[in-house]
Amino acid sequence: MMSTALSMALAAATLPSVAEAHGPGGPHGGGWGGGDWGWGLGAGLATGLAIDAALGWPGYYYPAPYYYAQPVTVVQPAPVVIEQPAASAAAYYYCSNPRGYYPYVQSCGTTWQMVPATPSAPRK
Repeated sequence: MMSTALSMALAAATLPSVAEAHGPGGPHGGGWGGGDWGWGLGAGLATGLAIDAALGWPGYYYPAPYYYAQPVTVVQPAPVVIEQPAASAAAYYYCSNPRGYYPYVQSCGTTWQMVPATPSAPRK
């Protein structure tokens, strides 16, 4: 293929010289007055097409696609919530025998009585 295209290119390159040697003409050479009107374009076009066919056109180059990495996803477990029991209401424990409140009285001869701790009323 390369040798055929090269020989065509060389043959096309010699065509203008053959046309010039054929006879007078051209803009100042006499004759019909039109002599050299088409061979230059024809030979150049033939030469260009032959060289293009021999070398080939690489075409448009598309760059390789770039693939983005997937983002790193970290799934964290839900936080563990431990609910504390509600605080019991503040209370004092009173013993009637011996008379007194815990911890000042360590042991009670009767049952302990729970007395709610209420704040004193504000003074006016």
